[in-house]
Amino acid sequence: MSAPGYYVTTPIYYVNAQPHLGHAYTTIAADVIARHMRLRQEDVFFLTGTDEHGEPVADAAHALGLEPKELADRNAERFKALMPQLDISNDFFIRTSDPEHELKVQEVLQRVYDNGYVHKGVYEGWYCPRCADFKVENEILEGNLCPIHEIPLTRETEENWFFRLSTFQEPLERLYAEQPDFVMPQRHYNEASSFIGQGLQDISLTRAGLPATARLLAHAARPAAVARALAMYGSIVEELNQAYERGNMEDGSHIAFARQIMFELNHEAETLATRGIGIPFFPVVAGGVGKKAKHRRR
Repeated sequence: MSAPGYYVTTPIYYVNAQPHLGHAYTTIAADVIARHMRLRQEDVFFLTGTDEHGEPVADAAHALGLEPKELADRNAERFKALMPQLDISNDFFIRTSDPEHELKVQEVLQRVYDNGYVHKGVYEGWYCPRCADFKVENEILEGNLCPIHEIPLTRETEENWFFRLSTFQEPLERLYAEQPDFVMPQRHYNEASSFIGQGLQDISLTRAGLPATARLLAHAARPAAVARALAMYGSIVEELNQAYERGNMEDGSHIAFARQIMFELNHEAETLATRGIGIPFFPVVAGGVGKKAKHRRR
């Protein structure tokens, strides 16, 4: 059986502003890893790109008198231009607004919907516009502030499409008890097990009122994918597609890779599992030894 290869991704950068020093830092860090692993003759796939969906992007565009797509197109080109300026050796640059990407996200979530894991419901909670995320009561700072940005939260109620994460409570508890090596790296086992033990809640797949929601609907009765699904899937789909095309990924190896992505998310990234969808994160790596890859760049 051939090895699955070695994968590294930068954050998928928000396009609400042009690149700055922090973007250069994380991109260079990922590039160092990619170059090192190529020197070890590993089959490396190095991804970077832009996250173009979500309220922060829409708000920044409207503040400039632009449509979100206009701002996304403008700043995505700036991020692309940064790569050769820093001599970055990325193999692919993905935009979450790429038509091929949106179609793939629709396809994946349609399968989730058809399997009965999506339902419509109303969510009420404390919301941070800069995180583009709701906060649970035990993480809110005194004074009703966001724990990350330390700005006042707003109370919002929305009708959204939800993923039935709670359905997997008992199966996951059983899986972790029977197969403790399922969690990789092993040092995250206790954290993951404790998180699941607290009780899994259904999570929102969509955001009401965002233009991307209407555009990404397969049809009116089915769910849309917005920031959360787009950003996480953008970190995985191109790597897997390229690996399958190269013939160095066996059936099932993508599952191990997805597990690695979930549990290597930076510790600053709020809550491990449910918050591990669509948040910016620091370089993530997965894989094993493979053939040396030809250098590719898009």
